[in-house]
Amino acid sequence: MTTDNLYCRMSLYDKNYIKLTSDFYFTLTSDVLKDHIKENKPLNVPLVSIPLKEEFIGEEENYVVLQVYKQMDPNIDFAREIFSDEGQKELKTKKKYIDGIKESTRIFEQKGMLQLLMFSAALIKFKPKYDPFKLVKPVGDPKDVVSMIKDVDRMKTCGYWEFLFKPSKKEDVHYDGFMVTNTQDGTNGSQFCTMTDLSIQEKEDIFMDYENLLFVYPTEICLGKEKKRNGVCVTVYLRDNDNDKFTPGVSKPMAAIYPMANTPIQSLTRSFTTAVSVDKIGHFIDEIKIQLPFPLTDKHHLLFHIKDINCEDGTEGRHFYAKLPLLDNGQIIENKEHTVQIMKEMTKKYLSVIDNYDVTKVYLKVNIRLVSTIYPEHSSISKYLSGTESINNIITVDSKLDILHFFPSILQKCLEDATSGKQESLIKLFEIANLIENNKEMSQDQKEKYRIYKSPIILDSINHFVSYKSDDGRYYCQVITSLLPVLFAKNENICKERLKYSWVIYSLLIKSIIGYLKDYKAFDAPNFHDFCFSEQGKYVGFNLSTNVSLCSEFICYCSDLDIVELSVIRDANLFFAEFIRDLAIMWRHDEMAKLVDTHLDRLSMLKIHDPEQANFQQLLRLEFISVLAEIKWHYKN
Repeated sequence: MTTDNLYCRMSLYDKNYIKLTSDFYFTLTSDVLKDHIKENKPLNVPLVSIPLKEEFIGEEENYVVLQVYKQMDPNIDFAREIFSDEGQKELKTKKKYIDGIKESTRIFEQKGMLQLLMFSAALIKFKPKYDPFKLVKPVGDPKDVVSMIKDVDRMKTCGYWEFLFKPSKKEDVHYDGFMVTNTQDGTNGSQFCTMTDLSIQEKEDIFMDYENLLFVYPTEICLGKEKKRNGVCVTVYLRDNDNDKFTPGVSKPMAAIYPMANTPIQSLTRSFTTAVSVDKIGHFIDEIKIQLPFPLTDKHHLLFHIKDINCEDGTEGRHFYAKLPLLDNGQIIENKEHTVQIMKEMTKKYLSVIDNYDVTKVYLKVNIRLVSTIYPEHSSISKYLSGTESINNIITVDSKLDILHFFPSILQKCLEDATSGKQESLIKLFEIANLIENNKEMSQDQKEKYRIYKSPIILDSINHFVSYKSDDGRYYCQVITSLLPVLFAKNENICKERLKYSWVIYSLLIKSIIGYLKDYKAFDAPNFHDFCFSEQGKYVGFNLSTNVSLCSEFICYCSDLDIVELSVIRDANLFFAEFIRDLAIMWRHDEMAKLVDTHLDRLSMLKIHDPEQANFQQLLRLEFISVLAEIKWHYKN
């Protein structure tokens, strides 16, 4: 029994206690609760859209977690006891408690301060409906969600709750943002708030959607001898400057924080206040969801306003402040727990203030989780993209997934570098492509679907993201053609990678040539091949066939020296055949015929050490010709 509203937060965790979704907030008002208890009326909790992994829809288990809060209570342990005693406490005792907290409830409601009342965690498999889950009574301040999940079976039962999954319709609108979305006219769809997928960094794909969120989790605070009262809470702000001496209610932080709402969010708020902790060292389990601005500057920072609170009457002691910059030398803040120094005094230009408390005695700990398709997690990638670091450092990045997510941007930067004379970027592209493929798991059945396998990630990047010319109008085909002698030089440096991913260079070259020919309306010319002899044609065709021939030479060089496996030679030969086939459609037939004859002659002269290699030599010739046969008029005059 309670006269308070209940503020609930639901989320999913995996079996390793890693949070999978953001919190879903919903409020049960005191009137709704009374009607539910007395007359069994529905609670009318709104539906929410949950992003589920395929593994969970299969057989994988996840934890469903529910946190239930109430207004801050001078006797929170007694409030929890009332919920868990199954009606054994005398009604008189309950009434005395309720009467006693009326005044403090009014005060704390105005201040928006909460405390954890009940908790629930259960390991589930995906199915439409479940038996009721237990709600339990926390003991003292919650240290963290993970320890509570582990200890939930040892806690006293308070009650039960349940939920069910419903399949969504194609016409339903799912939103995870502050924009109000209107369902299209003539559809039967509904609008659903979506719990943010916190695991997007694990996806083996290019980032296609805009997501730029920061999740902040204050975990621990110690004020040492500075703490004078029995409670503490933290208000979090996002600011883009430190021009003033920050004053709550007067200074204007950025409206970038998601409210605790379950309805379409029309605007973001300027602050978020955690629940109140009453331990000597405060602990928190709140989640603050922030819409990051773009672009970030060195002035963007989180400002933590720490309040020393009396849980009896709401009076506040001294206020403390801590700052956490979001950028450090151009790199976004790391995903980890940060120990933040607390300032001794709030002043103007506080970002440069170094007069802080001893971090071993007075500190704030904050977990940061970036969910962004804009900012790479790893500094080597962001520094390369910004031009402050070499591409060589990308090869050493721990998470290859981050390379995969931002591969279109990396590929575009490689082309820009090559245009400005940094040829090593295109050479390193072979190794980066290899990293992506080695990171991506693929079954044998999947591989057999392709005659020769080409990464869809890399193909999509080339076809849909990368430009065919630089910002200053220089066509990449000319740059790539001029670099073919370097890219396919006859040496033993990364031969396997250069052969396996030669198709990447070919694809970039073909795309840029097509773009060039379209720009100069070559495909509209009465005689397309006359264009090849024009000034514009000579521009794109300068040394084209000569340098392309070096690719053929490199394949045969690697085969003769037995540097790589035969399967790699075979794939490289097929890649080259496809390239010549596509190039022949756009370029002079005489030059293409010469390239074909030269390559077939080289294949005929491969070194043969045993009868098996003789058969392999014949296979290479036949496969090369079979690919060219796909364009029947190849040798047409």
